[in-house]
Amino acid sequence: MSDQTDLVVQPGGSSGNLCLGGMIGRYTSSIVQSDGEGATTTTVDLGAIPRPSGPVAATAGQTWIFQLWHRDAVGGAPTSNFTSAVGVTLR
Repeated sequence: MSDQTDLVVQPGGSSGNLCLGGMIGRYTSSIVQSDGEGATTTTVDLGAIPRPSGPVAATAGQTWIFQLWHRDAVGGAPTSNFTSAVGVTLR
């Protein structure tokens, strides 16, 4: 997740595109599994948004962009991919 967008085509050999830019934070302890329809949920602590320099508190008016990195397969070969990015503006 980040507060900036970008387009990085197939980063690290992934099959998809990373839509985040700037200081990208990762929820590394939030490994989740999808349900039978491919949906998943997680909880985000807005008081501790992860950043490379350490967590920060989100504030009203900010827009944060979230994107999920996941396992995938192309032609039966394992790879990784990314969901579409979703921007959330806080009130």
